[in-house]
Amino acid sequence: MFSARLNNLSIQIKLLLAQGVVTISALFVLLAIVLGYGYTSFRNDLYNDLDTQATIIEHSSTAALLFDDKNAANEILSTLNLMGSINRAYLFHETGHLLATYDKNQQTVRASEIRLPALRKLKSSFKTHILTRDIVFDHRVIGTIFIEANLDKLNTRLGLLVLAVMIAAFIGLIISLLVSIRINKFLTQPILALTNLVDKVSSSHDYTVRSHLLTKDEIGSLSVGINAMLRSIEQRDELLEAELAKQKQAEKALDRLAYFDTVTQLPNRHYFNQQLQKKIIEAERLNKVCCLMFIDLDDFKVINDTYGHRVGDELLADVGHRLKENLRPGDEVFRIGGDEFAILISDNNQFSHARELAAKVIHNCAEKFIINNNDLYIGVSIGISGSTQPGIQATDLLRSADSAMYRAKNEGKNNFKLFSKEIDDESHFRNYLETALRSALGRNEFEVYYQPIINLKSEQIVGFEALLRWHEPIYGDISPGIFIPCAERIGVIIPIGEWVLRQACLQQKKLRDEFGIDFMMNVNLSGRQLREFDVVHKILDVVSETGINPTALNIELTESVLMDNSQSTINKFHVLRAAGVSISIDDFGTGYSSLSYLKRFPINTIKIDRSFIMDISHDSEDQAITLAIIALANTLKLTVVAEGVETTEQKRILRQNNCEKAQGYLFSKPLPSPALESVVKANFSLNTLEEHNQNLINYVDSSNLD
Repeated sequence: MFSARLNNLSIQIKLLLAQGVVTISALFVLLAIVLGYGYTSFRNDLYNDLDTQATIIEHSSTAALLFDDKNAANEILSTLNLMGSINRAYLFHETGHLLATYDKNQQTVRASEIRLPALRKLKSSFKTHILTRDIVFDHRVIGTIFIEANLDKLNTRLGLLVLAVMIAAFIGLIISLLVSIRINKFLTQPILALTNLVDKVSSSHDYTVRSHLLTKDEIGSLSVGINAMLRSIEQRDELLEAELAKQKQAEKALDRLAYFDTVTQLPNRHYFNQQLQKKIIEAERLNKVCCLMFIDLDDFKVINDTYGHRVGDELLADVGHRLKENLRPGDEVFRIGGDEFAILISDNNQFSHARELAAKVIHNCAEKFIINNNDLYIGVSIGISGSTQPGIQATDLLRSADSAMYRAKNEGKNNFKLFSKEIDDESHFRNYLETALRSALGRNEFEVYYQPIINLKSEQIVGFEALLRWHEPIYGDISPGIFIPCAERIGVIIPIGEWVLRQACLQQKKLRDEFGIDFMMNVNLSGRQLREFDVVHKILDVVSETGINPTALNIELTESVLMDNSQSTINKFHVLRAAGVSISIDDFGTGYSSLSYLKRFPINTIKIDRSFIMDISHDSEDQAITLAIIALANTLKLTVVAEGVETTEQKRILRQNNCEKAQGYLFSKPLPSPALESVVKANFSLNTLEEHNQNLINYVDSSNLD
């Protein structure tokens, strides 16, 4: 750590520190020498004085010791008061008893408390010096003198010496520092000049500046090298300037591509994902609600496929522009993919602004769009969710808004829905269905039912429509209207559709083998299946593997599937027709009906939707539409089948107006495979199926849905 801090200092400071360390070290050594010498000298003087005084007492007290004269001995010791450094002194007889005492502080001490052996154990210290000497006379110890002297005078002299030396050292240090500063300035001024030059170049990126140092030493060589380097950089900058400008333009373009949609110029999904969690946190801090409006254009694919992608892109751009017109400051709109947009706003718990904004968006987008001289209309379905619960995550908010939008579409489109518990339950159910559908085929939960198709003139069965049923273990029988769109959305309709086709073909072969009649087997094909590049090969492979006559298979397609009128799709239909497979339009009249379908696609059959048949006996408009479709089919030499026939009056009207075929509960409900043999036998032994229908009620579960 010290090394790192030292490296961060300037050279001038480092030199000052180095010189200071050397100077201070020298002063400390000098101080130690002076103090050591002074202390030794002062101590020796004191010890010599004490030794001299002891010698005097030794000679003076010989007679007193020999004659045991206490008064004389005390008088001799009393002369020690002339020396201020003597604390106390004791004179002992050779027998060890105390003969005389001296105490500077005149403290009275009992003779019995003073023992020579104990005094001999005392040692000199920093504050006192102990001297114990035996008094010898005629080669015989006749007594002992004990002297204790204080070192106050020595310490005082030593302190004065330290103070004087410290003052001298400080003065010397100041002088040394001033001299060092002058020397350092002289030595480092060229280095600082080069440093300032480099800093200036680094901060201003001006490589035209030069160093003007002309010294012949190493610093001068460094100055020449820096000037050469600056010249080289200056020349290279001129070459790189144009390239950097191009690179910056490319980076700006990449940044915009990363965060903005190129069609609408709106922020894209990547930027939306970053902003969503930030908006949630900001709303919580401000005690607001982060509101997400998830917007999906209704039937945008129809316009995109009909007018082309260029018109579709311009429509998306215009929609984005209209969305921006309704925003407040702080609101943000994004295109998050395809025909989906999102708006992030700050709102209250009642979603007041979100409701108002959603209504404006729906109204504005309902107005006519004019693109390439085409008048286009489009609706929007909006799902709204908000961060009403603390700690909600961005994924939760997005999933909730998506569920609410899904509900808005299911309820007729071109409206908005606020996320609720009911929608949440529906979303969980939908998620459950998606999970269950992925394994339903493997668990044998599907079953194919067959509804007879009747020739209205002969009232004989001429074919069947294969209808899929799902016996879900928890929820029971689930309507195809619920699980088929879900299967299409997650892609499992591909294997399920293949399985249904195979089961239907096997059933057709079984009926042919048993009755010798090639009943027409009608099988529905979803748009998702049709988009598979090898769908035709799969259909023909199943036909070949099951051994049925290709002319006995009729593929039913809805009008929405036919909206994809690309050449590749048309070619697929022609290949099927060339192989002998028939093609029919299911639910004709309910979608985007267009006579061009009948011309462009090789269609054999039109199936009239049950919604027209239902009220045909008492609704003149439904009857008129139905009769028009029948007339159109007959004119084009197409087979026409009426769906959902439930009353004899409906049958009468259809037969009277030359409707060739029909199917519905009047003739039979959809039947499981084991019941087909019985119904076919009954059909060919009875004039009509109406009488036999009652006999099948006990066999067929009346809860099955068409």
